[in-house]
Amino acid sequence: MTATRRVLIIDDNRDAADLLRDLVSLYGHSATVAYGGEQGLAAAQTVEPDVAFVDIGMPDMDGYAVARALRRTAHGAKMRLIALTAWSDRTTRELVKAAGFDVHLGKPATLDAVMAHLA
Repeated sequence: MTATRRVLIIDDNRDAADLLRDLVSLYGHSATVAYGGEQGLAAAQTVEPDVAFVDIGMPDMDGYAVARALRRTAHGAKMRLIALTAWSDRTTRELVKAAGFDVHLGKPATLDAVMAHLA
């Protein structure tokens, strides 16, 4: 049995974010959704998640900026950050790493891949 995790999902695609929240919740984790970068940063202060899945291509604040901002906070420095994005080219992977993400996960991600990062 996997320990319950506090999970934050930051994605401007509401359907994708809500679906991931529902799946994570079905597996017993506590999931919160934010539909943009600024909203995600505010939610992270309240929720103090163990894990955050962050989309890269968001209009208000891209995922790289979100990751850098989270890493500058005391809680964000120890949070597991997962870039969940359809972009998988080499440049994107390098930028993901440089921004402070722990993992690059391509969309669409399998349920097994998502759950493996919550174990």
